[in-house]
Amino acid sequence: MTNKHKRLFYIFYLVIAFLCTTELHAQNEKYEQDVIEEITTFFKGLNAKDTTLIKTTLAKEVSLRSVLIKNEEKMLVTDSISSFLRQIGMLPKDLMIQEKVTNTQVYIRFPMASVFTDYEFFINNEKSHSGINFFTLVYLDDAWKIVSIMDTRE
Repeated sequence: MTNKHKRLFYIFYLVIAFLCTTELHAQNEKYEQDVIEEITTFFKGLNAKDTTLIKTTLAKEVSLRSVLIKNEEKMLVTDSISSFLRQIGMLPKDLMIQEKVTNTQVYIRFPMASVFTDYEFFINNEKSHSGINFFTLVYLDDAWKIVSIMDTRE
């Protein structure tokens, strides 16, 4: 192979590598947008006490765990998603809840994604507690679905 052919081959290789990288980056950005949209929908449902909307974000089986932190002690609590949804659905209509989420970080290794957020939880505009949320999502049936929710409560 002549030097000219080697250079052409090298340039061709770089162009293909660049195009593949660009396409992969664009796909990851799309996945990240979709994951954030799913988490946003979950919180819209939670803040509206709309269990039907929350359910649209969930896989068929979801694990739900909390780490309760009080005076340096930590306790792991497991709950069922059906119990969580039932509790949300039973809240009085005049009770206002809001979970304010900040510092959202998304990590994707297709077909899985993890999302960390800081949060503050308010009941009738008074801060109840704060902590960290950790969601695990899986790309199932052409959509991102939450398969695990873990939070800390401080």
